[in-house]
Amino acid sequence: MLGGNFWANPNGKGFSQTCKDVNGDGICDLSRILDANNIDYLPLAKEKLPPKSVSDLKNKSYASGYINWTWTDPEDNDFDKVQIYINNKYKTSVLKGIQYYRAKNLYATGHIRSLRGQWIRAETSTKPGRTVQHGRRNDEMH
Repeated sequence: MLGGNFWANPNGKGFSQTCKDVNGDGICDLSRILDANNIDYLPLAKEKLPPKSVSDLKNKSYASGYINWTWTDPEDNDFDKVQIYINNKYKTSVLKGIQYYRAKNLYATGHIRSLRGQWIRAETSTKPGRTVQHGRRNDEMH
């Protein structure tokens, strides 16, 4: 489908940036009227769909003190980060392209939240801890 112009302002409040597009066809529901002789009947609307979720989430490696998660970012142009939550608490955001996170000092179930509101659950935990003797780990004993 062809449309008219995309009406934008640097402040993000241009006609196309704020118009309603109830049916999601990419065309604003109302025409953009500049004056009686200058009307854009099919002004373009800003895409309002959030990016897709990450995929291929894996527990790449783990030890007694950490878990390494890896994933594949979606190809959406408006995808910019992954939000990491552990035990339902926000920890950090990982920028597009990095595609890994090391969770440290925990025994937990972690989640990665997509911007579409979907949760990808990583049912992983740290490796069982080692016995400590006299302030040293067993593998440090001679």
